[in-house]
Amino acid sequence: MDQTSNDMVLGTSAYKNGIRATTFRPEIDAGLGYQIGAAAQPLVVRTFYLNLPDTERAAKRARTLREHAGTLSGVALGQDDQAPQRDVLADAAEVLAGVNGMHWQPLADRLAERFPERWAEATGEAVRAELGARGVPSVVVVMGGTRARGCRAADVDKAASGT
Repeated sequence: MDQTSNDMVLGTSAYKNGIRATTFRPEIDAGLGYQIGAAAQPLVVRTFYLNLPDTERAAKRARTLREHAGTLSGVALGQDDQAPQRDVLADAAEVLAGVNGMHWQPLADRLAERFPERWAEATGEAVRAELGARGVPSVVVVMGGTRARGCRAADVDKAASGT
């Protein structure tokens, strides 16, 4: 196992610190693992395998403890509609109506202004990432004589229509 793979399993710098994910033999050392971070040096510890009934029992107990402590929130309380669902393509298309394109940060600002419940904390980079994931390219857009990266309304419409 190379450094990158090892660090993906055990955490950054594990390989450099001499901790190898291949130390344990699957059939012989099953149930052993590393405890990292709790002590100055990594410790080899016994772990546990929980089957489905054991896992359900542990989850029920954890929920009961959280209910008594008053720390449940959101989906755990059945409030899955707390964060309004947003459709980045539909919202961007509405904000871009009547313009050819917009820089990322002004687009984020307009989204936050038009849809504060969905976009209040959005940054230009976050909007770029969401639209990019939906197939909208980041291109140079000219706004008021200033050239910067943003998106074109036509590209948003194209991504929304799936063509």
